[in-house]
Amino acid sequence: MFENIIQMAKMPVTNMLQKAREEDLKKGAIKTLILSVILSMLSVISTLINIIKSISEKSYSYEESTSSQLWEKMKDAELFSSFFKQVLIYAIVIAVIALILFVIAKFLKKEKEYSETLSMTNNTFVLITIGAIINLIISLIYAPLGVLVSFMIYIYAGLSLINTYRESLEMVDVNKLVLISTGVIMVTVILIIALFMILNDISFKDIGSITNLSMDSLDSYSDFLDY
Repeated sequence: MFENIIQMAKMPVTNMLQKAREEDLKKGAIKTLILSVILSMLSVISTLINIIKSISEKSYSYEESTSSQLWEKMKDAELFSSFFKQVLIYAIVIAVIALILFVIAKFLKKEKEYSETLSMTNNTFVLITIGAIINLIISLIYAPLGVLVSFMIYIYAGLSLINTYRESLEMVDVNKLVLISTGVIMVTVILIIALFMILNDISFKDIGSITNLSMDSLDSYSDFLDY
């Protein structure tokens, strides 16, 4: 397992391309679920650590009082329900990114299966998961360093996915690739925003009101600076 992780870190593009050829849709779906569970667990653990830190910094009373505070904050954080929500969100994010890559390939008239793009996305999230684990460990010692290291790993993961996908397309017009990628991503973002608005019963009028309020705040701040 650790050898695979080291190989993935040393040669991400080569390994992602190889796994994309080997992994079928069933294996990809299982891997998506496992990654979603691990990332959700890490998020819950991180929240729990922050709760414990906040209580230990403020509490000077007895252990019983500290325990009751911890239990109350854990109930307020709704860690159990939050875990399952995050599993679903991570799984959807992975599936959507894989779908975007699949659709782009189809527009470019390239023979590519959804299982391939799902494998590439999953293995990118393997690197992201490693970054999250490192961030959690280092943050116990010095939080800013943990954020910095994990941010570097996230950039590394993103660049690995971009280059893996580009290599998998072989001979492709890069200008057409950029144009189609931009179009597909924009349409996806619009659809996600529209879905979010429908689910939360938000109208364009509400967005307009928020925008006007933001503009008024900026104008007031500008007037204050001018004064």
